[in-house]
Amino acid sequence: MKTKKSHLEISSRVIYVLAGLIASLLLTACITAPSEAGVVTVVSSPSAVPTSSPTPTATPLPDSTEEELTSRISAIVPLTIYGSPSDDAAPVGTLEAGLSAQVTEYGEGNWLKMVCPDGMGDSCWILWDPNTFVIYEGPAVTLNIPDPASLQFETIATELSPDGRWQALVTKSETVLFVAEKPDARFFYVELKVTSQEDGRSWTPVSEWHAAGLGQEEPPQPFHWSKDGRFLYYTDIAYPDGACVFYDNIGDSLDRLDLSDGSVAALQPPHAGGILVISPDETMIAYLHHETFVSDEILVIRELASAYGEDARQESVKWQIPLDVLSSSQVSEISWSTDNAKVVVRVDEFTNPADCRPTGTADWELDVETGEFVKTSTTVLPTATP
Repeated sequence: MKTKKSHLEISSRVIYVLAGLIASLLLTACITAPSEAGVVTVVSSPSAVPTSSPTPTATPLPDSTEEELTSRISAIVPLTIYGSPSDDAAPVGTLEAGLSAQVTEYGEGNWLKMVCPDGMGDSCWILWDPNTFVIYEGPAVTLNIPDPASLQFETIATELSPDGRWQALVTKSETVLFVAEKPDARFFYVELKVTSQEDGRSWTPVSEWHAAGLGQEEPPQPFHWSKDGRFLYYTDIAYPDGACVFYDNIGDSLDRLDLSDGSVAALQPPHAGGILVISPDETMIAYLHHETFVSDEILVIRELASAYGEDARQESVKWQIPLDVLSSSQVSEISWSTDNAKVVVRVDEFTNPADCRPTGTADWELDVETGEFVKTSTTVLPTATP
């Protein structure tokens, strides 16, 4: 809000202005007045000498452009695009290998929403899989993906089937960088090859790129050979992310290779993870059921054949047993009796989980026929003396 000035303030400013004008006229006279010899005498005012260094002026950094903050993915392999983020969503198209897309939303359940390619509608979603795309922020990049045949490979595992008819070989390539400007975009190539020892036939059910780094997958590995010599079950295992107690024997997938024709069936039951075991007669599986944000673990007994069907939600669950496993305990083993009648669950107990040394174990037994679940033994383990 403006205020009126006083007469005294106005008078003072007039006097100040007149004084300045008179001083200016006198200075001009001094400069231009001729001397007695007719030579113009120039009188200059001394330059001001700074008493301290001038304060530097900070130059503001340019604001990040919208493109620099844009989340994107670049496809390593063709990515299936869905019309909605749900398990029963129908595919609406494909993002071809080498192409990029802008990510607009991080949905629940590992779903990512992306800008739809032309002619593909206005709702496009893909499932999170670090082995199939590179995710980053900034302008779209071109991936430098080498021919796997040009890389150096090492043997990770080799295993002969119990009947001696098949040899499984797992190999892993050197790690390569897909984007020079993004040092975390490192990948390695893996293969699982199974060769007949009788006629030389071979199947390669796994031949793909895997993301490298802590918490990512290891190469696939043989999990179980069927007694009749027809099937090889295989899985992946993740790094333990620094965890000192790590009993898992399966990762995010469990697949079955039919050695008679090379076909592959996905066997991972919903929410299965950690530990899974197949019954001796290969008709049932026992595993731990994990759900996001749910701390309780559940022991599930289920018919193995149900996982072979196309409907992953097909129910053939025989038992679901909640396990009273506290945060200071961990399921370390699940096993079947030789007659398929019992399932034994071993729980390791820790006084201080940070020590990574169990101080006791407890065994629980499930009667597969009746569902009776009882504790059968408790063992106190000796502690190590420093």
